[in-house]
Amino acid sequence: MSGIQVAIVRAMPVVRQGIEATFVGTEFIPADVSESDLPAWGHDGGQILVEVHGEPDVQLVADLRSGSPDVVVVTLVAKGSDRLVEASLGAGANSAVHLEADTSGILLALRASAANLTVLPHAICRSIANGRPGRPPALSDAEAEWLKALAAGRTVRQIADDSGYSAREMFRLLNRCYLKLGEPTRLGALLKAARLGLV
Repeated sequence: MSGIQVAIVRAMPVVRQGIEATFVGTEFIPADVSESDLPAWGHDGGQILVEVHGEPDVQLVADLRSGSPDVVVVTLVAKGSDRLVEASLGAGANSAVHLEADTSGILLALRASAANLTVLPHAICRSIANGRPGRPPALSDAEAEWLKALAAGRTVRQIADDSGYSAREMFRLLNRCYLKLGEPTRLGALLKAARLGLV
């Protein structure tokens, strides 16, 4: 049977069943792939649909994209979780759809992503059009260097030692830096900094 295989990852069983039922009569075929096999499977031209509820799911998107840069990843995110939509896009998702969207929205996102197009919720499109995500925050040169060091894999203690601060003070300074980026977590801040070209 020919068609586009779609791995549905981290979805609640009822969501998975609904999506699989939607695939009947379309070009999409549910793929039976374990999460650990996804990086290798992603090289074969399939698509991956990831339900995103928090940073671990965003990290999965980033891992999938770094392991298979050409794999198509579409995320399902709860309505009102615009920060997670932005984070998943920053991690490399091709499109994002609200979990509450009807199944035609999911099919639209999968089809668009297969054609190198992106489908996003209206609120995210408006924020992009208004320039909010693209406007870099005012970071000092030192803060930008700290973020680059974190992105390169250096530890907070190593950065503190290099900068002449205690590890405790460096944690405080980095947290302030994350908040300047509008992100409460290190991962969110690094993803946003990468998206803005700061690291």
